[in-house]
Amino acid sequence: MLQLPNDYNTPIKDKDGKYHLCCPELVNVRGGKNIVYVTEAGIEVKREPLHRYKNRINRRKIFTRGDNMNLKDAKDLPKEQLKTKTKSKQIKMKDIMRAKPQSETKPKQKRDNIIRIYHGNPDPDFEAYYGGGMEYHDYGKGLYCMEDIELAKEWACQYADLSVSYVYIYSLDLTGLPPIFDLNDCPPVYWISALAEHRFEKDEPLRRKERREQLIKTFPIDCKKYEIIKGWRADDSYYAYLRNFLRGDYSYEATIQAMELGNLGQQIVIKGRLAYNNCKKSGRIIIEGDNYIKYLERYNDRDNKARNSLQTLADVKGLYIEDVISEGERGRWKVDL
Repeated sequence: MLQLPNDYNTPIKDKDGKYHLCCPELVNVRGGKNIVYVTEAGIEVKREPLHRYKNRINRRKIFTRGDNMNLKDAKDLPKEQLKTKTKSKQIKMKDIMRAKPQSETKPKQKRDNIIRIYHGNPDPDFEAYYGGGMEYHDYGKGLYCMEDIELAKEWACQYADLSVSYVYIYSLDLTGLPPIFDLNDCPPVYWISALAEHRFEKDEPLRRKERREQLIKTFPIDCKKYEIIKGWRADDSYYAYLRNFLRGDYSYEATIQAMELGNLGQQIVIKGRLAYNNCKKSGRIIIEGDNYIKYLERYNDRDNKARNSLQTLADVKGLYIEDVISEGERGRWKVDL
């Protein structure tokens, strides 16, 4: 299993040739995994494919002094000694960020219980607060974030009539909080029930409304009682599947396959007061111009792919809405939440 450093002691040079103390993080991207180097302020300095990171680590050690030597060790060496101790390439002292005296440095907080999450929003002055958000979102009111920064950028750039948007960076401290409620640990029907409860149409047909209410009653999930919820993200294209399922046109199995084909990603939703108190904004990324267009196209490609698969999934047989409710009333898929 890959072990990454969990502190901000890795020196990374940016495109301007300046060094920054970073912490490497493993993120999932389309087509594989990347290592992202971020500063303590949450600013991304560099990213590279995971295989390149592994090859470099196996090939050489940038800082060596007998055992591993990090940037802090390098600052403590005399300039002459530094030249002889670094085996790969010599590091100029002017390129290394000078450390503050011991009395001025603040003790670093352990990162074991801290996760970095990203919220895409076109509002340049967005501020999250307890009780904010819309009730008709997937799990009701809350701060909807992604652990994958690339998906957060797509979500931020979904509006064709705009040319600039933002990704807000948050550090979520899990210390003292109840465990994250992970919907992935529940049967998918509970995720569908949560969507059916919050994402509905005011003028929906009576028959579909009755089925929706029966589904929620059979598989109840009270999203308001959780501090943090993790689960699949649903956009408007996926909601089309849900409408077809409630109408009785799509099977339960087809609805689940639609979730997987859409590849919409996982989201972290901050809901409780304690979670909001432990969620601190640490930075903001501006996406504009050609960069905005790139992520808008990615968002549209993902959305079109999901919509184009509607016709193929219509032929997937299985349990339909009445069958799912009947099975649930007999105890199938039931879990204690």
